[in-house]
Amino acid sequence: MRGKDASWNVKSIFLSYLLYLAERGGLSKEIATSSVEIGKALSMSQQSASRILAEMEEAGLIERKTFNRGTRVVILEKGISILREIYSLLEKSFNISVSGRVVKGMGEGSYYIREYSEMIRKCTSFRPYPGTLNILVEPQLIRLIRAGKPFCTIKRFSRRGRTFGEAYIYRAEILFRQNNAVASPEIYIVVPRRSRYSNVIEIISRHNLRKKFSLRDGENVTVKMSAP
Repeated sequence: MRGKDASWNVKSIFLSYLLYLAERGGLSKEIATSSVEIGKALSMSQQSASRILAEMEEAGLIERKTFNRGTRVVILEKGISILREIYSLLEKSFNISVSGRVVKGMGEGSYYIREYSEMIRKCTSFRPYPGTLNILVEPQLIRLIRAGKPFCTIKRFSRRGRTFGEAYIYRAEILFRQNNAVASPEIYIVVPRRSRYSNVIEIISRHNLRKKFSLRDGENVTVKMSAP
């Protein structure tokens, strides 16, 4: 099967950049960018990013348009087809899961969940516990989640003179061993449009998941994505 699928015949770094562009809305518009920005996003040097862009353009995945104020990148049909293929493969899979480790956040989760609480309630039908369970994963997974269709989108809003950005809510399940049993509470992954993390999944629930299941930093859990 892999020999026939276009997505398996391109470099993994190409897939990472295509997902990065899709995350920024590149499936429907040109994206203003630079080799410096791409290097930071993909954890590589500016020189390596420039080379990757040139190779992707030569492969017919993207097109670069240079203007006085910088560069805009367009995902071409070949690149879009690869993204569609990846998404289709994942969508058809019965179980899409990834393992990660429980980690401490930056201490801001409680504040932001309280501010977004009413919006989350409208989306999920419950008020979330004021805090997130943070799972350390590979950065590619974050990009893959962002490229998919969210369960719902929380639009930008203002409260008490402060503006809060757009956020995307994805249905999921979390599985881990608890007294030799598998626990699967109702959870959602929340992904802010401008996230503080590049390799951490933030999970919300009506429960304090750390306390409910006696989770400690470093414990392994598995996150399963659910259909929107």
